[in-house]
Amino acid sequence: ILLEEEQPGLVISHHADHTLSSFCQWQSGLMGRDGTRHDHAILLTGLDICSWKNEPCDTLGFAPISGMCSKYRSCTVNEDTGLGLAFTIAHESGHNFGMVHDGEGNVCKKSEGNIMSPTLAGRNGVFSWSPCSRQYLQKFLSTAQALCLADQPKPAKEYKYPEKLPGELYDANTQCKWQFGEKAKLCMLDFKKDICKALWCHRIGRKCETKFMPAAEGTICGHDMWCRGGQCVKYGDEGPKPTHGHWSDWSSWSPCSRTCGGGVSHRDRLCTNPKPSHGGKFCEGSTRTLRLCNSQQCPHNSVDFRALQCAEYNGKRFRGWRYTWKPYTQVEDQHLCKLYCIAEGFDFFFSLSNKVKDGTPCSEDSRNVCIDGICEVIMIVHSFNTRVQTVCSVPGIL
Repeated sequence: ILLEEEQPGLVISHHADHTLSSFCQWQSGLMGRDGTRHDHAILLTGLDICSWKNEPCDTLGFAPISGMCSKYRSCTVNEDTGLGLAFTIAHESGHNFGMVHDGEGNVCKKSEGNIMSPTLAGRNGVFSWSPCSRQYLQKFLSTAQALCLADQPKPAKEYKYPEKLPGELYDANTQCKWQFGEKAKLCMLDFKKDICKALWCHRIGRKCETKFMPAAEGTICGHDMWCRGGQCVKYGDEGPKPTHGHWSDWSSWSPCSRTCGGGVSHRDRLCTNPKPSHGGKFCEGSTRTLRLCNSQQCPHNSVDFRALQCAEYNGKRFRGWRYTWKPYTQVEDQHLCKLYCIAEGFDFFFSLSNKVKDGTPCSEDSRNVCIDGICEVIMIVHSFNTRVQTVCSVPGIL
């Protein structure tokens, strides 16, 4: 169930213990249309939970021990940390099956990095169940409490698993974003070679950090290398094949940059359908198409378009003073599409913007216009048979 709004009786907070109690009580009242009940309920939350206080901390999940099949205790709370969430769910489900942590009242060592270790950190990037976990599970399944798991489930549409590995579908940067937020990306320092054991990520203004989760199976870890079983290995015969990039659909045309005198409108497309990967070719062609618009003459008493752009800086502080600005056009050809303005009543001029707005004439005596900071050659050819003007120009402009 995807919860998009508050649910009566369900309170989700940073406090994992309180959240678990509320969720277990709430899910106990859920029932299918035919009166059947679910065997187990799992809550996935984007909140940073903590087992003992209503503040973020390092807790990843919370679960009752041996609660499986119980109406009020067959439930777990799990913090969404990206693809590593799968290990958290497995760990908390293990508790619900009666498993306790490795190394706590049993002969298994918690340092071996199995799924039921007190802290989720795989052994060399690999997670597995310990012999102790197997014994706990077998013991639970032999009890009468586990009978809810023995009934025949209703036939359901078979799930089609992706043909590609998760690391092929979601690269290391995406995995970092899921763990640490939108501004996170793969740490490019010495940690990079170890991402198959622990994915290290970087956020601006911070040191590289990790949740000690390995990069997903199939994540690129070097040239022609990927993560398999916690190791960074060569692709070999089983490696991913090159995926060539293809263009997305064109976006809608942008508003015209001018209301008269010849403006420019643009539309864009991205090489993301799919993105090139594993040595695949980038899309051929332009990412942006331009067209001229509103080419009718402006009224005789209208203000020059470049002058309007300079006037936008009037009254704004410039080096501690406020000035009135006018266009300055006595510049070299390579600077024609920068917004140079001269302070009225003074003898100094300055580039107030690296590029003028699209559609600005390159100079007073030219029909060429500035597009994205470059003076483009535009020719307008009048058709003798119609009143429509055909625009001919450089490639990429309609």
